[in-house]
Amino acid sequence: MRVEARDAPIEEVMVALRASFGLHYRSTAPLSRRITGTYEGPLQRVVTRLLDGYDFVMKASSGTVEIIVYGVVKPGEGGLAPEVQVAKTPPTAKERRDARRKRAAN
Repeated sequence: MRVEARDAPIEEVMVALRASFGLHYRSTAPLSRRITGTYEGPLQRVVTRLLDGYDFVMKASSGTVEIIVYGVVKPGEGGLAPEVQVAKTPPTAKERRDARRKRAAN
């Protein structure tokens, strides 16, 4: 799909996506930010780009996409990401061998 917007409020674009693609959404935040640009790709990707800067949840199943927008992300806030810790697993024997071979080749 392809969406072209010229100084359009996000709300207007979301209404058009609802009419054209059956997108279901609701928002507790005003979607008044104005956008200009061309957005191409699958519906989920386009909506993700449109809602950049908003806190939202998207659910896609059985050909439908549902979105709930909770608010605008404030600068410096990244949701839950800072609280998430990822433990790095040690490299496997094969990964260590491959790394040694790569270093030796350079």
